[in-house]
Amino acid sequence: MVRFELFHVFFVSKKKVGSVKDEVEKAAEEQKKNADDFDEDPSPEDVMLMFMQADSKKEVDRDVHAWLRSLWEVYKTILDLLKNNAKLEDCYHETARRAFDFCLSNDRPLEFKRLCDTIRNHQASTKSNSTFENAVNANNPHTIQRMLETRFKQMDVAIECNMWREAQQTV
Repeated sequence: MVRFELFHVFFVSKKKVGSVKDEVEKAAEEQKKNADDFDEDPSPEDVMLMFMQADSKKEVDRDVHAWLRSLWEVYKTILDLLKNNAKLEDCYHETARRAFDFCLSNDRPLEFKRLCDTIRNHQASTKSNSTFENAVNANNPHTIQRMLETRFKQMDVAIECNMWREAQQTV
């Protein structure tokens, strides 16, 4: 049930980011269609219209940035909530891999670096906080397999982003 709720929040946020990005792409296509001959002097109405569209574009860019930030916060929150819960360990690793894809697809190297640091800290705390009832057992073969899969994904994304130092730290 908790897993469903977490992924519902994730999907709602991702859907909103997708719709805002679609709006930006439509606006960019419309602006290309409306481009006039550069040799003509624009009329005062055209200058005013270009000014209004530029203002609108800034507002849409702010909306996209706000929704990307919101989605990023959803990823961080889910990872922090699930960091040492054995019952939701699969959800944790799936969220981490999706966060890697988010950083790659939206060209967010700074967030990727922070995400890698966060995951390293979570894995270090997993080894020291194994006294809780539902704590992740770092010696469990299934846990080790999931950690390795997540680390390989992390390394692949680091290489695709040309973040060689991060890829080396992952290894």
